[in-house]
Amino acid sequence: MADGPTLIGQLARYWAIRGFVFVTPALAIACAPAKAPLPQLNAAPPAPVIAKVAVPVACEIEQVPAPAYPGELIRDNDDIYAASRIAMADRRARIAERDRLRAANSNPCPGGASAPR
Repeated sequence: MADGPTLIGQLARYWAIRGFVFVTPALAIACAPAKAPLPQLNAAPPAPVIAKVAVPVACEIEQVPAPAYPGELIRDNDDIYAASRIAMADRRARIAERDRLRAANSNPCPGGASAPR
């Protein structure tokens, strides 16, 4: 008998090592337990929401000077027709002023804010 391995022994060893090197990792991968799924990244955060809130502001009411009423323009030497026209103009001016003041008092400040005191 020969001292070294035979041809069949060499081939068997070659195929055994080759099978061990190539087949074992493939079997290890195929038979490995299923991995947990990778964690998913959270979606982008929603865009910030801007809430517009009305802030009450004390308003300043414009002081309107009293109008010059036509009744103050009547002279002693005016005839009755001129005096009656002036009196009617004075009455219309006072009614208009009253309506304007009533409208201002119904809502003195825009937006319903209270007037400063």
